[in-house]
Amino acid sequence: MTHRYLWQLIFIKYTKDNKRVFYPNFFSNGYFITSEEQMIKYRKYGNMFYIICFAIFIILAKFKIFKILTKAHLLSGQLVLWIFIGIILLGLIYNLITEKIIFGKNPKIEEKFWVNNGESIRFLCSVTGWIILYISFLYLILYLFLTYCMGLLKVYLWLAVLIGIAIFIVVGKFPILLLQKIDDFTYKLEKDALTVFSQNELEKLEYEKFSPSTNSRMVIENIKRYLPLLINYLAGNESAGYEEITAGLKKFIHEFKDFNVKLYDDGIDEKEHRQIIEENFLPEFSINDKNN
Repeated sequence: MTHRYLWQLIFIKYTKDNKRVFYPNFFSNGYFITSEEQMIKYRKYGNMFYIICFAIFIILAKFKIFKILTKAHLLSGQLVLWIFIGIILLGLIYNLITEKIIFGKNPKIEEKFWVNNGESIRFLCSVTGWIILYISFLYLILYLFLTYCMGLLKVYLWLAVLIGIAIFIVVGKFPILLLQKIDDFTYKLEKDALTVFSQNELEKLEYEKFSPSTNSRMVIENIKRYLPLLINYLAGNESAGYEEITAGLKKFIHEFKDFNVKLYDDGIDEKEHRQIIEENFLPEFSINDKNN
């Protein structure tokens, strides 16, 4: 999914009662997130300061503004460092204020992020290790090249060829493998998020009124049967955002319920429901139908 928000999904975990706990950063205590609206707000505003600063930095670097200011003696390396430190501090303050505004009224748990989130910690350590190994390998290749191959001596020609092949393979393949690793992890996190969202929506059905002829327990079981397939598909959807997908899941659950209830009201035997659902409801359902 193009809108997975990796660094925010990492800080989410789910309790046994399907409540979602969100840690705004490594050092904060957890918050119980009780609504999708809060997550939408935090996705939009939680890291906004860093996003803006990063965009400005890219623009300045792209147009070589740093280089121009340095040559004009308006900027120095030490000043750049202090600006960088200042941005980090201001970003942390912004983040703390934002989380207090969005999550301030939520029940809080006294647990640091790294205490009980082994999966996310292992992922972060693994990615960090990959990047360090990658940089170390490139440094080693560069060192060997500068030390032995710059003279283009015949003795070292074969080494130059091997180093060239190694650079081509590592430089080309590593980013692809790393991005795939990140994509696999965020795909799993997204599936967890959508599964918990769906479970919470199903729990709401238990409090809704069904017609006297309807077996409400079987209706919910029928929905549960097909939800995992839909979640697997939606978690990998590259054209929809999280908000659109959760709205689609909610729509699926309620339209599925209405269709199944109608089968009961029409007096159709319960044994035939699954076949009718697969032949008539599932092929016609679409989460992209804006008119429903």
